[in-house]
Amino acid sequence: MRAKQIMRILAAVLCYISLVLPSRATTSPSQSPIPQLLGSHCSSKLYWRLYLQKSNNGWEAYVLKLLLYDGSTKLTTHSQTSNCERNPGVASEVVGNAFDGNGATNYVTCYNINTTYTKYVDFYTNSGCINKIQITQTGGNSNNRITGLIVGWSLSSTGPYTELWTADDLATSHYTVRTMPATVSPSSAPSSSPTMAPTTAPTAEIPPSFCGNQLYWRLYLQKNQHLVGCDHL
Repeated sequence: MRAKQIMRILAAVLCYISLVLPSRATTSPSQSPIPQLLGSHCSSKLYWRLYLQKSNNGWEAYVLKLLLYDGSTKLTTHSQTSNCERNPGVASEVVGNAFDGNGATNYVTCYNINTTYTKYVDFYTNSGCINKIQITQTGGNSNNRITGLIVGWSLSSTGPYTELWTADDLATSHYTVRTMPATVSPSSAPSSSPTMAPTTAPTAEIPPSFCGNQLYWRLYLQKNQHLVGCDHL
C-alpha cells in the first residue's frame, strides 16, 4: 500500500510539472526571444540591425533623419549598410543619409517591405545601447514611411542578431520618438543560448483524475531543460 501511495504522489508531481513547464516556455521556434544586454556590453563595441517593417501599400519610404540614443546620449553609428535601397549606390538615396544629421538628405528604401525580418539596416557603435529612436520621415504621403523598426543586436559583425525591442507606429507622423519599454532593461544579462519550446507542445490540460492511474510519459529533449508530457492511454 505504501509503495502504491508513493507512486501516486510521484505521478501527481510529474503531472504538475508537465502543466507548469509549458506555461513557462514563452517563446516558440518561430519567434525571437527578447534577451537583455549586460551593462558591460553597453560600454563596448556592438553590432546593430534595424529590421524594417513594411511601408504602407508597398511604397518606398523616405527617411530624412534617424537618431539613436542611450538615454539622453546621442549615439554615433559607423559603417551603415542596408539591403533595402531603392537605387543602391546612388549618393542621394543611400542609407548613410539617414545618419548624417542633415534633414535635407534622404535614405530612400526599396519597395515592398512586406516581410518583417528580410529588409534591414546594419551598423555598429563603439559604446551605448539603443533605447530610444527619433525618426524623421517624409512630410508628404504617409505611404512613403516605414511603419516600424525592430532593434536587433550582436557581439559579432556576422551575427546572429537577437531582438531587443520594437519601435512601432512610425508612419502616423513625419516625426516620431519611441523609447524602449521599461520591462526590457539593458543592464540585465543576455540569453546566450535561449530555450525554445518544442515544435509540438505536450498536452496542456491533464485532468487531475488521470494522476491516480497508470500514465505514459514522454521527455522532450532540449539543450538546457526537459519538458515533460504524459498520456493516460
